[in-house]
Amino acid sequence: MLLSGACWWLSFDLGLHWWWPIWVAPIPILLMAPRLGGWGAFALAFLAFFIGRCAWLGFLLSVLPVVPALLFTLMPAVLFGLAVLAARLLLKQGRPLAAAFAFAVLWTAIEFLFAELGQDGTIASIAYTQSDLLPVVQVAALTGVMGITFVLCFVPALIAGRNWVWAAAVIVGVLGFGIVRLQTGGYGAPVKVGMVALPESVYGGRVLEKGAEKEMVFFGMYREEIGKLANAGAEVVVLPDGYDEQSDL
Repeated sequence: MLLSGACWWLSFDLGLHWWWPIWVAPIPILLMAPRLGGWGAFALAFLAFFIGRCAWLGFLLSVLPVVPALLFTLMPAVLFGLAVLAARLLLKQGRPLAAAFAFAVLWTAIEFLFAELGQDGTIASIAYTQSDLLPVVQVAALTGVMGITFVLCFVPALIAGRNWVWAAAVIVGVLGFGIVRLQTGGYGAPVKVGMVALPESVYGGRVLEKGAEKEMVFFGMYREEIGKLANAGAEVVVLPDGYDEQSDL
């Protein structure tokens, strides 16, 4: 639990954001789950993932009230525990390949539903932990963010089930595609891009507030920063989720 939790933390932490520990994080849990009862396996998975999600808790408390921040930390851990239970059932039946596939599909589906039903898109996706590993990021060109999530779950689950050939094939395929795409992709003329992201202190716990007054305050702040970037020569400005579709900007 502690090993898995530490790996989740190192990848989730907004300051560290290491790409490699998350490839290890599910393995100890999936190895232990078939040896435990249902509640024991769920508790193990829940606590490990909860430890990792606590890496975000300080940030969440800076922009959200306490209750939503805690729910945003607890809910993914509960769902991760349920995904592990599904994999455990298949592992106990001696079907490790099916278990790996089910685990990856379930967690990818959970992230997809969060993105579709929530207000923050894919912000909580584990795929973003791979931002610094460019060959893996190229998977998104074929599948979007969810494809990266699937790979991050499928490979560790294959390793936990000792499906070495399948694990190696997926790793080689993903990295091979990414490396080739990075080397052979066609690119046009350079474009000067700017990015605006207000610091956490600006929001001051106002994320859940509604109303035109709050929106106009934030729009005004972003409009001012966009003007500065445009004057500096930016042709395209990247904005946080939710603001890029607002014509008022």
